[in-house]
Amino acid sequence: NRREWEDVVNDNADPYTANPAAFVSTKADRLAVEWLKPLEQRLAARGEPFRFYLDTSFYLGGSTGTIEPWMLGSPGECAEWWLQIVNRFRSVHGLTPENIALCNEAGYGNVITPAVMAPMIAELGPRLAPMGVKIMLIPMSEPDGALAYMNTMLGYPAAWPYIGELAYHLYGGSTAGKNGIRDLAKSKGLPTAQTEHLNYSIGDVYDDMVEGGVSYWDLYGMNGSTNAVGGGVVSLGLDGTTVRPGTHFWKYRQVMQHARPGAVRIGATSDSTTVRVLSFERLGEISTMLWAPTGAGTFSTLVTGLKPSRVYGTSQALNSGVYRELGLQTSDAQGRLTVNVPAYGVLTIYPYAGVNQPPMITSTVSSPEFVTRPASSLTLTATATDAELDVLTFSWAVTTKPTGTAPVIASPSFATTAVSGLTAAGTYGFTCTVRGGPHTVVRDLLVNVFAANQPPVIMVTTNRSPVTVTLPTTSTVLGHSSFDLENEAMTTTWSTLSSPPGTSPALVAVTGNATRVTASNLTVAGTYVFRTTISAGPHTVTKDHTVIVHPAGNAPVVSAPTPLTVTLPTTSASLNATATDADGDACTFWWNLKSAPTGAAPVFTLPGRAATTVSNLTLVGAYVFTVTAIDRTHPVSRDVTVNVVAGSGDTTAPTVALTAPANVSTVSGTVTLTATASDNVGVIGVQFQIDGVNIGAEDTAAPYSLAWNSLLVANGAHTISAIARDAAGNRTTASVSVTVNNADTVAPVISAISANATATSATIGWTTNEAADTQVEYGTTTAYGSNSALITAKVTAHSQTISGLTAGTLYHYRVKSRDAAGNLATSADATFTTTAVASANLLIDPGFENLGQSWMKTTFGGRSIVTSPVHSGTHAQQMLVSPQYTRGVYQDVAVSAGAVYDASGWLSTNGVGGAGSRIDLQWMNMNGMGDTIPTANLLRTDVLGTRGGTTAWTRLAGTYTAPAGAVAVRFRLFTEIDADGVGSAWFDDHAVVRAAATASLEVEASSQPASSGAAGQRCGLGGGLAAFAVALMLALRSTKRR
Repeated sequence: NRREWEDVVNDNADPYTANPAAFVSTKADRLAVEWLKPLEQRLAARGEPFRFYLDTSFYLGGSTGTIEPWMLGSPGECAEWWLQIVNRFRSVHGLTPENIALCNEAGYGNVITPAVMAPMIAELGPRLAPMGVKIMLIPMSEPDGALAYMNTMLGYPAAWPYIGELAYHLYGGSTAGKNGIRDLAKSKGLPTAQTEHLNYSIGDVYDDMVEGGVSYWDLYGMNGSTNAVGGGVVSLGLDGTTVRPGTHFWKYRQVMQHARPGAVRIGATSDSTTVRVLSFERLGEISTMLWAPTGAGTFSTLVTGLKPSRVYGTSQALNSGVYRELGLQTSDAQGRLTVNVPAYGVLTIYPYAGVNQPPMITSTVSSPEFVTRPASSLTLTATATDAELDVLTFSWAVTTKPTGTAPVIASPSFATTAVSGLTAAGTYGFTCTVRGGPHTVVRDLLVNVFAANQPPVIMVTTNRSPVTVTLPTTSTVLGHSSFDLENEAMTTTWSTLSSPPGTSPALVAVTGNATRVTASNLTVAGTYVFRTTISAGPHTVTKDHTVIVHPAGNAPVVSAPTPLTVTLPTTSASLNATATDADGDACTFWWNLKSAPTGAAPVFTLPGRAATTVSNLTLVGAYVFTVTAIDRTHPVSRDVTVNVVAGSGDTTAPTVALTAPANVSTVSGTVTLTATASDNVGVIGVQFQIDGVNIGAEDTAAPYSLAWNSLLVANGAHTISAIARDAAGNRTTASVSVTVNNADTVAPVISAISANATATSATIGWTTNEAADTQVEYGTTTAYGSNSALITAKVTAHSQTISGLTAGTLYHYRVKSRDAAGNLATSADATFTTTAVASANLLIDPGFENLGQSWMKTTFGGRSIVTSPVHSGTHAQQMLVSPQYTRGVYQDVAVSAGAVYDASGWLSTNGVGGAGSRIDLQWMNMNGMGDTIPTANLLRTDVLGTRGGTTAWTRLAGTYTAPAGAVAVRFRLFTEIDADGVGSAWFDDHAVVRAAATASLEVEASSQPASSGAAGQRCGLGGGLAAFAVALMLALRSTKRR
């Protein structure tokens, strides 16, 4: 919702009386009508609440442009801007946002520092409060920076009553940052949210909920085109007929379909380093999601804590595949259930509704997605799944067709069928009917047939850096976003159609981006029109873009306000300012406090107007106020001093004494502060303070007292003060020193237990939610019998190595941590096995013969599985070089710290310069990382080698020792950014082999493995077995998330 004239003209000079005609609501109305209202209706039909938030960005060099000077300088104008947006949604569309974010990624690439943000919140918050709307704080671009920003905001207490949620983005950062935001939010009674990341993995859902304690989790950049590799979360057909789940959709659905609004995440723990777990409770029922971010095959997993003898549905989504139902299972009398969790997959256990459910059509697709004449045929394919595993039947039919055509469905009762007879251009409609049990479900599919090759489409043209051009700036960057349906190469040219007289704009291509040019020499204010011309195949299309260059203008002239003197008991003053603007721009005002006597807290009435009143001038001394007048581009400030003097009739200060608590006493819990005060004329009030900060309102009547919650401050020494004030402004302070000692009776919470074993030693790691000591109890039975040395240092990240162990032996262990208050936490029993069995190749599908289903893909496309060239077998991975993005695939495998691994792979290139393609290893201290590994979790990167300039297959290899703390390694294949944007690389036949095997966990194989070994054989996770029994203990308890 952007203002008219590119947001460069203020609607008027009064932030308290808006001019609605100056706001263009076209985009906001379209968002409400096409997206928000239909979504609200769909959720209402499910009996679920609809919540949404609004935010905006003010990037200095980005597509949004920076905040306008009159909004930056006046919190009142910023508040008015937001109120117009909120009121539009409320009054026209009946939609009220739950929160608004004044600035997306505040402090990152913009000028919205905490000092700027705080007064904006303090001004807007009270005006939003009657609507039930609060402020969401989304600072910086990653959790560590966001936490630092939020901690700085603690210095602005006036803003916090209006903040309703703390959010972070996930472009890097550490677990500690997420923990810190979670804990800060908990201390404020606020929820947390993760609202943006481009390279999500399903592991991010787990990490954000557990480490960040989030109640809200967003998918950002959901869509991707269906004719591009990868496809995003929701794939959009570029010809306008198809919307279908993308690569990552089904894994997220495994969580979000069953963790509905109103669900509470409850405690769920796993004793396996391989299987992760989340559980949610809603309406008395529990849904549980398990996934294994590494490994091979499946993991037979015992889940406990479910309802006894309850029927549950089970479903799974594997890698990037479509989800499928696995059938119904019934928990035993103890509430236990055994399921097989697939490696790199998500398995969900959900409460079965008790009656037969309709089947779920998971896809209806056409191959090709569209048809270009003279071709006249295609293949239709449908997939479906059923909770009860009922037999499903399929039926295809034609619903719409161009006049004169007679499409023929070859096998209408099959899930996959050929269709012919598409003899004329137009849109053809098909219906797939699926029957299962007593139910029938229907899905429609539209397919376009084009008469000939289609022209490219220019979706949008833009200018940025800057978005708003105001002299003396004389340049901006022009760009466009376009696509070609047939994926033909597109060429771009820009030209100048018109410009003000006497100007000669220059257009220079931006290096590395064929769609952008820098337009310079925009030396005269006025309108410039540029044209982009796109050619692809036989077609050429154009689109024009207008850039308005605004004059520099003249700064307003502000008259210096007249200094004032206020004599107590008067405690207010009227302030006035005047300004003239030679350009006739609307000129808004904003009053600020610049300095005041210590402890003073003056209050403005309507600080966004030229004439305002300031009150609460209760302390004798000089108050300096600043008024800033702001036209379209220039802020000009002037100061005015108000001197507050005592009344001539009373110069005697009151007397005051703190009667409770006693000086040098120890206090805890809620403490009653009491004071007595007297004055020769009369006491106006007594203000209590803790360490110089006001607590509560001034008590204006005896007896003077206040209930203070000492839990709000840290244990230790603090100063309590009582300040008595009389009508003449005379003050007296009395203080006492106390020691706060609130007992800690809660034991630390132990989580994230891991074990990395070698033949003769094991390193045990875990975390606690508070600083505590470190010790491991271990032995060959649950009687243990041995203890590691006690590490008395209090930490939250624990690690201890126990040595002198016997190779090939199962050990039981449990970890213990005691906090500073002496509260001891002891974990449940866990096991590991020492072993020295050599490993086979740890990579799954190392030669892409299974079409790369076990390889994770980074966000940007340009990848495909090809049949030529290959190093061996029948398939290889191809990647195109991009002028903008790195492209790659990767696979994570479990490793043991200190173990030695041989890694290798074959690489061929064509047209790739220098070191344009590479294979490397990224060692991590945690499983389940997304595409971008946070710095805190990346231990080391080893490069097997780079390649460019040759088509010969080349083997890249090396031997590496896993660094201390490593639990997984990422084997990456990718191409670097290349300014030319041409060329390809092919990858094939890769291996990661443990030279001397170690085991991160040993478990009991409960079924016949896919590779070798017999049922019941013991084997570490690295030993090549495909099925394991991993005891998973779900300690389900009704505790709110965070």
